[in-house]
Amino acid sequence: MKRNIKRLAILVIVPVMALFTVCVISSSGKAIPHGIKGHFAARGNSFCWYALDGFDPNGIAKGDWSGGPSIFEAEYTFNNDGTGTASGEIRGLELGSPLAKTDQPSVWSGSFSQVFTYTVDGAGFITITTDLGEFSILRPGFNPFYCDTWTSNGVLSTDGKTIMITSGPPTIFIQMIQDPAGNWHVMGPQQACILSIYLTKLSK
Repeated sequence: MKRNIKRLAILVIVPVMALFTVCVISSSGKAIPHGIKGHFAARGNSFCWYALDGFDPNGIAKGDWSGGPSIFEAEYTFNNDGTGTASGEIRGLELGSPLAKTDQPSVWSGSFSQVFTYTVDGAGFITITTDLGEFSILRPGFNPFYCDTWTSNGVLSTDGKTIMITSGPPTIFIQMIQDPAGNWHVMGPQQACILSIYLTKLSK
């Protein structure tokens, strides 16, 4: 019994010490800059479901649905004034595509572009906002895919050389199209995605 108690004490004390160490390091680290400037190479992955008739309030797809994982390689540019851009290539797998009128698994590739604004707080936490029409995916054989306004979250390292971005809770994108007059219309399908992106600052 005494031996078990000792083991339990060790199991409790070690995580507490580790947490205390992390807190000390975080509080004693140098200040995080409130603006980011530079070019970052990015690698990431995502998993998305899309529903032709959207999702109900409980997040369940209505009507035909499909989805799958994707990976992407990109370059992000952050300006010190809180604005930024990104562009790159995406490659993905789908379990079937109602849009392409097939239920067979398929592979696809395309390119994306993004214009965003961001804020950084004193702890290095980043909020990235992308407005309507500022994120698009172009896939050969499909109309350009635009999204409504959405946000993602991230954290900046203390030396400013790496950034980790995640979607947080699953993000639901509303696919949009733009008419010749420049007006936006809901295309119909919605996408629910989770994503993770790792960025490393380039020397240039």
